[in-house]
Amino acid sequence: MKEWTLMFYFAGDNDVAPVMVSELKAIKNAGFHEDVDVLIHFDPNEPGARTRIFDVNRERKRETRNKIGDNRDSFVHNMRDDVIEPKEVGTAVGRRGRFFGEELNKPDSTNAEDSLTDFLDFCLSKHRAKRYMLFLVGHGMVVGNDAFLPDEHPLSAITLKGLGEILKSFSASLKKPQETFELLALHSCSMIALEVAYELKGTAKFMIASEGPSFVGSWPYRQLLIKIFNNLEDTKRNVRRRLKGRGIDQNKAAKNPDIDITKLIEDLYHHTFFNAADFLLAGHPLDLALCSLDPGKIDGVARSLQGLVAILIESLKASSRKDDSPATRLGKRIKELVLLAHLEAQSYWGESYTDLFDFCRCLGERCGSNDDLKDLHKACSDVMKKLKLEKSERVVIRSRNFGSKSQYSHGLSIFFPWSRPIEDVSNGEPIENVRKAGRGAKIQGEEKNSVEKKGVLERYKEYAFTDEVKENTWLDFLETYFDKTQRPSREQEDGKRVLLRQEGVTVSEGFRPLGLSSMLNKVGPRLDKVGAQQGADCTCASIKNYPQISEEKKPRKGKAGKGKA
Repeated sequence: MKEWTLMFYFAGDNDVAPVMVSELKAIKNAGFHEDVDVLIHFDPNEPGARTRIFDVNRERKRETRNKIGDNRDSFVHNMRDDVIEPKEVGTAVGRRGRFFGEELNKPDSTNAEDSLTDFLDFCLSKHRAKRYMLFLVGHGMVVGNDAFLPDEHPLSAITLKGLGEILKSFSASLKKPQETFELLALHSCSMIALEVAYELKGTAKFMIASEGPSFVGSWPYRQLLIKIFNNLEDTKRNVRRRLKGRGIDQNKAAKNPDIDITKLIEDLYHHTFFNAADFLLAGHPLDLALCSLDPGKIDGVARSLQGLVAILIESLKASSRKDDSPATRLGKRIKELVLLAHLEAQSYWGESYTDLFDFCRCLGERCGSNDDLKDLHKACSDVMKKLKLEKSERVVIRSRNFGSKSQYSHGLSIFFPWSRPIEDVSNGEPIENVRKAGRGAKIQGEEKNSVEKKGVLERYKEYAFTDEVKENTWLDFLETYFDKTQRPSREQEDGKRVLLRQEGVTVSEGFRPLGLSSMLNKVGPRLDKVGAQQGADCTCASIKNYPQISEEKKPRKGKAGKGKA
């Protein structure tokens, strides 16, 4: 059993495969260590191109035990010697008995969730270790979108719930306490969210990811591996030094080094952050956070948020009453404060996500010393304290950023669009029609001609963050927020009928308040092309919560029988 198994899963679909090759080379050029296995899963973009599994530097390990870095070696090493051929895999691998070798030869028949599951099963079957790290590299924005690490061949993606099930199964298969899942590193956009942390709690010990954009090349994999190799060597050297002259077998003792895991992972975090800082030269801001996935800490944040949600829901409901009671006036005031805090707080990806700490701070500061708002102020403070407790107790361990666009990031976002997402996925509709209409979806199991009939909020309801919390959930707040902050229709405001649309003309599907589907066309998982009905590919999300017209208005007939609008 090795000391470490480092697993890298590169989802190279959606035109990022070519730039990922340089990442593979960086991992190769880091060198190797006899007590560390490095496995790579690489799924390229081109139809028919085989999925590759690499046991990195396995041939070079046979020549010498350790070689960290390049030293004076300028030879260009190729990945071909590291490829694990399907015939090497053998028969069934993994808990589900899938023939992984056959799967490698037919990558276009395996959906995204099965692909990740099978890779983890393979690593557990052939490369057991005392400690594990998993790096997932590809398109993100899983919350609401539910299309993590998308694959165009076949058209599929990993949902948040699916990711939780995969990683919980992997973690449960470890022989604890001898084997531990130390780090989940998500090299993807907008993945460090409270919903993600809650879904994945209790799997790995730590998670590194960004609230906003993440760029290919921003993670220094060569340096990260060298750091892990050197940390292992330094720890063993210290063990031998302490035991020297005590009559103890130093080499045997060094086989079980006492590694300071928290210090090592913080070093990996700082390496990644400072490497990415140079992206500011190209005008791109970036944030990066290190969080704990300890269930007790995550649950503490969720409980404190419940208290805030209860106050917000009650206030928003009171704001719509017609009377002039103190409760109604207070509700209207809190509604105004919520809208202003939402407007001011740090947001990501077209206003789809908001930094939770910053929203609570902006909201709490607006309460001032007003006694009527003291409960709201305390509720905001409680959430902030849970996020920023003492280092040993807090969820967000490290959070740093560069660039003015992300300067108010504090390490944990939450799904908070301005208006209700348009839920436009239809069950049983051919994939070709879905693509033509500009709607992304995942294939259900082996059914290649149907898609899942669930909209954004329907999927959000299934998240553990909603399902386990049950009362005063964030989804309850969103539903109330969308309803109570929506502007009355023009017809209601004017008190008379207005021409909402021409007879026989439908509302353009290009209008998407959340901006998820249209946004993904440009910068996210390109599961579909821009539909002709959308016109220009505008990815701007609206902060206007206008009512959607779902039924066609027919002209009324006047006394003369002529149509009037």
